Amino acid sequence: MYGDIWILFDCPDDANDKKWLIDELTKTSRGGRHRVSSVSINENLSYLSMSGVLGKFHARWIMINQCNEASKRVKDGDVIICWNSMSAMIMNQFLKKREVKLISMNWLTPNRGTWKIKWLAKEIAVNPHSILTVNSPESINSWKEYLGLSNINNFAVIPDVYDSSVAFRKEIKIKDKRYCFTGGMNNRNWVLIRVLAEQFRDIDFVCVALRKDFEQQVKDILPNMKVFFNIPVDQYYEMLENAYVVLLPLLDSKVAGLINIIRSAQYGVPCVVSDIPATRQYYRIEESYVNPSDQPKMLINGLGDEWAKELMKWFSLSEEEYALRTLEFSKYVEENFSPEKAAMKIMELCGD
Repeated sequence: MYGDIWILFDCPDDANDKKWLIDELTKTSRGGRHRVSSVSINENLSYLSMSGVLGKFHARWIMINQCNEASKRVKDGDVIICWNSMSAMIMNQFLKKREVKLISMNWLTPNRGTWKIKWLAKEIAVNPHSILTVNSPESINSWKEYLGLSNINNFAVIPDVYDSSVAFRKEIKIKDKRYCFTGGMNNRNWVLIRVLAEQFRDIDFVCVALRKDFEQQVKDILPNMKVFFNIPVDQYYEMLENAYVVLLPLLDSKVAGLINIIRSAQYGVPCVVSDIPATRQYYRIEESYVNPSDQPKMLINGLGDEWAKELMKWFSLSEEEYALRTLEFSKYVEENFSPEKAAMKIMELCGD
């Protein structure tokens, strides 16, 4: 049994696309008999962390103050849910010797080259009152190996879910302007996108990237490539929504791009992505292994030639074939990755 649930988001309440967590937990938590509240902040920590050293320092300071405030409000028997893993590691320091369950969301595959605070991660991973969630099963063993853990009892899998405020398209239509869209801040294979843009000169490739990441990979931008940096999230989603196809080639098997897959499904846009365990879970399993040769794939297990071959198939489809293929993908995501299912899993972790 547990008491109240306190959630530490990484953005202000009035600009929070993750507020479904409060709504669904309130519905699921014994019919609303447990209070579910957020410990509010006034800045978007993700934006701050991308704005240089001072921005990162400011974001950490906000996290510390947010955790301090939460530690004052929480009582033994309550649950704290942290959306940001760094917030959770800080929160874990405030909760030592307290009987408070700490659920830390969204632990991505560890980046071995940059983690200078490994000891903080290990402390929360071995805390008997903590649970760390990952959005793909293979990430758990990566953390076990990286942190040198004797067991993985404190880990659970909760895939990313769709935003219930965005309706799924029931009618799929081909856009008048047919372009490819690729967006993301990490683990994107921009070299492959440029290779495709060079092969398909009559198709526009719209890219939204982290400037440093993009410019390290691509030295010259082709005329049919339109590249944007640091754009508002609304503009990002508008570009994705109006695309003919979304392309997400990844550099390696680290978890990345899942929100793009989900939002593509909601907008009725096919999302063609590198075939790794994290991405595979959002597609019918036959997608990887049983696919007629004349039908385009959405999961690609190959290099540039494979991507070019499948892209050609996508642009050769009739409107009816395009709609049928895309709707199949969209329905699968809608049926299997709802906020309700995630909330039920979280309530199980809370111990209800």
